[in-house]
Amino acid sequence: AMSGENAFLEWARDKKAVREWQKGINLAQILGPRPNCRAQSRRERGVGILTQIRDVFPEEVAKSAAELVAALPETQFLTLEGSGDPDSPAPDGIKAAHRFGAAMNLEENEGVQELFRILSGLIAPGPTRHSAFHIGRYEEGDHMAEQDDAAYALVANSEGEAVKCSRDIALMFFLSKGWRVEQGGVFQDMYHELPKDEDSYVPEFNSIIAFHVPRNYQISAVKGGEALVCAFGWFLQEGSLYDLDAPTPSARPRGGGEEASVGVSNKSRKRREKEKRQEKARRRRLLAARAQLQVPDQVASLAEKREAARERKDFGGADRLREQCRAQGWTFNKGGKLVPLKASEGKKG
Repeated sequence: AMSGENAFLEWARDKKAVREWQKGINLAQILGPRPNCRAQSRRERGVGILTQIRDVFPEEVAKSAAELVAALPETQFLTLEGSGDPDSPAPDGIKAAHRFGAAMNLEENEGVQELFRILSGLIAPGPTRHSAFHIGRYEEGDHMAEQDDAAYALVANSEGEAVKCSRDIALMFFLSKGWRVEQGGVFQDMYHELPKDEDSYVPEFNSIIAFHVPRNYQISAVKGGEALVCAFGWFLQEGSLYDLDAPTPSARPRGGGEEASVGVSNKSRKRREKEKRQEKARRRRLLAARAQLQVPDQVASLAEKREAARERKDFGGADRLREQCRAQGWTFNKGGKLVPLKASEGKKG
């Protein structure tokens, strides 16, 4: 049993207990050797390991760690947001469409710094290995579109010199109690061309997801009023572990044979053709629904803009357009179809 100011801090300062805990998890052994991202053959590259570890901390320790993070003031969170449009890059450098909160200026927060220190010890330290962790918060509509986490960073080494590092291993530690799949925020491994049930991971409280970078993944939009809170970050290795402009190793067919790469122009053409097909299908659905339900022109226009916003992963904009539809007496059912608002629900205005 633990007593005192905080069970997590008390446990974190027990060096023997922490060493035993780190040995028990042995993250490096679970992940295995790093895949060779620069190999031409998929067999030589390997697939790498993505793992979810449950019950990371002792129960009381995990609860206390969550309390420390929950106590962070709202003023320390900054919303990171981007559309994924390469012509309008996000200030945070994330290329994929995204929106979530990140806590800033945590250097003076003893509890959070202890959490980062403990997590950084999951991989044995070395003269050329570093780590960087942050606190994230996903609220309603927040999400992360498909990306691979590959990036370089400048880090001060033991001599105070700035050295170029690559993200080597990504890690997310989830701190929201009782999280359910219905609440969204599901981590989806995008390695396989066809999604499988085992490729989706519910962000369970006191669990970790870790994998070698680069690896494609996405986080589905959070639903409801509760926020998904996590510590996230990377173990960094000095030097260049991969080429940032190269395609991410995956099992997805790349055309022209197993090892052939698709040219940029061919990719762009296929993407434009897909977007045109989606746009035509979307307009057909909206026109059919409008004819059947006699939807007013203004509401039909709002519904069309909402669906376009959802397709480009602008969930915040889609939510605002949904509320505008509700103010006009219309809403969307579970299948996403526009239907009249029931009189018992009333209008928002």
